[in-house]
Amino acid sequence: MSLSKHRCLLGVEFYELSNKFIYELRSTQKNIEYVFDLLPEFTINKNEKSNKQPMVAKYHHQFVGLFEQEEYEKFIYFDLKTVDSLLAEELSNCDAEQLFDEIDFEKLLSNFKPLNEDNFNKRTIPDVHYVIIELAYYTSYFEGDYDCDMSVKAIGYLNDELQTIYF
Repeated sequence: MSLSKHRCLLGVEFYELSNKFIYELRSTQKNIEYVFDLLPEFTINKNEKSNKQPMVAKYHHQFVGLFEQEEYEKFIYFDLKTVDSLLAEELSNCDAEQLFDEIDFEKLLSNFKPLNEDNFNKRTIPDVHYVIIELAYYTSYFEGDYDCDMSVKAIGYLNDELQTIYF
């Protein structure tokens, strides 16, 4: 068996938005579903059997902000940006939910400060937090055929001074 490891950077733009904010945003749209064209693409899958991996927000939060509520709840939204071609290639082969299914994004994002609703409204240039992703490829040869497996881990991040912080 051979092993090949590669480290990649994943940029994360991270927001914390309330259902009140999303309700107000939906009320400004002709079609209430257009709100997901404005919001960041991902949220955290908090279903009981999930691993708190990324999930497309328009599917997971389709009912958030449909009605005005007395109690407000905050939700995490984020966009993922690939910095290098290897990670971009892996994301093009499957979706972020599958690729990062072993990474607890709630724990990962707790290392960063989210932007708030005011930042979102003012279209502030978002802070991009860089996560170090390790891709490990395991290749084995068995009975005349090659088998290749891959594992994906978040092993650290770059702080505000772009210094590596390992988990």
